[in-house]
Amino acid sequence: MNKIINEFKFDCQKTAHCCENMEIFLNPFDILKISKKLDNTTTQIIDKYIIFLENTENGLYRPIIKSARRGLCIFNIDKLCSIHNSRPLSCRLFPLARINKEYILQDVDFCKGLKENIANRLLDYIKEDSGIDYLSMADLFHEKYEKLKNLNTGLLNDKYYNNLLNVLLYDFDYFYNGELNYLNCKDKAKLSFYLVENLIEIYDSSKVYDKEVIIEKLFLEGDKFLDKNFS
Repeated sequence: MNKIINEFKFDCQKTAHCCENMEIFLNPFDILKISKKLDNTTTQIIDKYIIFLENTENGLYRPIIKSARRGLCIFNIDKLCSIHNSRPLSCRLFPLARINKEYILQDVDFCKGLKENIANRLLDYIKEDSGIDYLSMADLFHEKYEKLKNLNTGLLNDKYYNNLLNVLLYDFDYFYNGELNYLNCKDKAKLSFYLVENLIEIYDSSKVYDKEVIIEKLFLEGDKFLDKNFS
């Protein structure tokens, strides 16, 4: 793999090989964008298209597109992506990968497009279809994800808290019951990340709350966020 600075050679040949037998990881913004594209709730998207893989070292879960893991991605129709302008970040970056905010050109034998001598400017490539928004939201997500990985508490070992954490991160519409549809996807994701921070604080407060009180406190903090940012 080679580090990319300004330019790389690639021309998609529409073979769909990058859409099959791949673990296509999603972040919360990806799920929100797909749900908006398909006019589904995040709950429906998760039920229909997503499975969660557990990191057994820390108890965190990451969603992937279910059908693509052992077959063709369900969103690929006739070798074209049916959600192309709302495709996940990992798909829109291919054949690039992003590691520590640096861009790497993947060396994959199945991609015929890498053999084409067509120059792509890195900035133009990543900006396509609001790509900058995808990158900024991915950075926010990974900031929270790294914080969760490094927690010195038992939050991730507590089944209730871990389940609630996953709802806050990935299933916005379930938590808010579809009541905040006036928010765009970026603002929904930011609110989710804010609530995750509050969930960590609630757990770390060493106070014992019943489940109804925890949910009530999260809704109250969410209302404060909405009043501060959207009133």
